Amino acid sequence: MRTRFTTTFAAALLVVSGTAATGAQASAGGDQPQDKPAVVQPVTIAAEPPPGFSSWDEVLQVQGKLDATAERLKAAGGALDGFGKITEAVEERRVRLYWKGDPPAEIRSIVSGSDSTVDVVPARYSARELNRESERLRRMSSDTEGFRIVQINQSPQDGLRIGVTGSTDAAAASSVVREAGVPVTVTEGRQAEPLSRIADTMPYWGGSAITIGRPGLPSVSGYCSTGFGIRDLNTGDRFLLTADHCRQSGEVVLVGKLDAGATGTKMGTVSGGDPDNDSLKIRTSTDGVIYNNNATTEFSNPVIGSKYPFEGQFLCTSGAFTGTRCNAKVGEVDIEFGRPDGGWRYPMAQLDSVTGTILAGQGDSGGPVFQVNPQNHRQVFAVGLISMGRAGDTGSRCETSGGGNPSTPPLPNSRCFAHIWFTYVQEMEDAYDAAVLTSNAP
Repeated sequence: MRTRFTTTFAAALLVVSGTAATGAQASAGGDQPQDKPAVVQPVTIAAEPPPGFSSWDEVLQVQGKLDATAERLKAAGGALDGFGKITEAVEERRVRLYWKGDPPAEIRSIVSGSDSTVDVVPARYSARELNRESERLRRMSSDTEGFRIVQINQSPQDGLRIGVTGSTDAAAASSVVREAGVPVTVTEGRQAEPLSRIADTMPYWGGSAITIGRPGLPSVSGYCSTGFGIRDLNTGDRFLLTADHCRQSGEVVLVGKLDAGATGTKMGTVSGGDPDNDSLKIRTSTDGVIYNNNATTEFSNPVIGSKYPFEGQFLCTSGAFTGTRCNAKVGEVDIEFGRPDGGWRYPMAQLDSVTGTILAGQGDSGGPVFQVNPQNHRQVFAVGLISMGRAGDTGSRCETSGGGNPSTPPLPNSRCFAHIWFTYVQEMEDAYDAAVLTSNAP
């Protein structure tokens, strides 16, 4: 049976820093199609449902209704002057719309006609105002005044919160902050760590492990996970997404995690990327399917579309190295992070474990962030790609490799995280003029 994992390397030689050893070579003949995992089964959530709910099925049903209302409100009002943001309070079974001033008639009609409760909360600042100030801060951020802005969070009630490296006092006293058109709160910036299953075959699925090497493959630059398949709307060409920071200097994508001297199977080649949304396209054979697993069984799930993330949603991750994790809730959204090259990653959303257990680890970068279809738990919606983990997390030792399969050994010295950030699939669809590949599997 086909699997996203293999153990063709010695456990003692596992490299978990995101950079593999030199010496891997690609096979010239490519890969041959093999049988897919025959099991397509529901995605399950092991944690207890929130108070007031009898099951996770009930949670997902309620969330599905809230999603529908939130998506209508965003489509109708997201580009208007007064729009602030939308959040979902799933536990309270309601949507909150933050709006500066009086909402227009179309928005009021959606609110009154929704089968979900919608609270319209007066906003002090609109998203447009906050975006304008965020852009100014990004342009003016530098190390010349004793600090550097590395993170920007927006709040329609409180203004902007920036994380800085260097002196927070210098930042608070700087003209960059004092001349802002909205209040700016200065905090110490927390570093984020890139999260750089294990052997797939054609057509390649999301959630499998990859190693990215240089042309000619004299060495290997890093290993990551695949995300979702997409189709170019103009040419019909298919690509598999992963994280842009996985590329480093590599251009050739190999199947699995490779160690020194290993023979790799070529999956495809890098075919353009976008560092702003931390996404990379791999030209290869792919389908609208992702890998998932529970503690003992690996299975697959068809992708049936894409969704936008809203604060308060319950989502799942499926990185190649830590496997399926469904104990996750969206925190803040539309966060901006400074890149080492001086650019910015935007927008990004925070995902927090509701039980304090891990959501992703090193090697999971580029892996799927998805939502279970409330009408059919065998199907999923594409939401994002795993990008970074929060440095300084405690209790973050990786438990096992092999997607949580207890038969595989722990990854020595690897780091895992209960708080991660992910990028938005719908932003990638827009950037590449593409659509997520879907499957009609039941």
